[in-house]
Amino acid sequence: MRSRKQLRKVALERIEQLFEQARKAAKENPALMERYVQLIKQLRKKYHPFVPRKIKMFICKHCNAILIPGVTARVRLRTNRFPHLAITCLRCGTVKRMPYKLKKCSKST
Repeated sequence: MRSRKQLRKVALERIEQLFEQARKAAKENPALMERYVQLIKQLRKKYHPFVPRKIKMFICKHCNAILIPGVTARVRLRTNRFPHLAITCLRCGTVKRMPYKLKKCSKST
């Protein structure tokens, strides 16, 4: 029987594969893309692996779409209240906001 650590590792590998397949299927077959994202969510619930930010960041929590800039998502830099990256899902309109820090320029004379 496999240990919990091994199961999480296998689940993470499978999640990464499903994410890549979902990105490829996003344009041609949106229903297949949604199915892949549902499988990713099921694996995350069952095995609780550490999922990289690059995967979590590009999945819409509302409609289970892969957020691909220019295809299924719109990406904007905003500075209202605080500087952030606004990713808007083009399927459901949900907005994800991720803060970023501005680098201060030092004046050298």
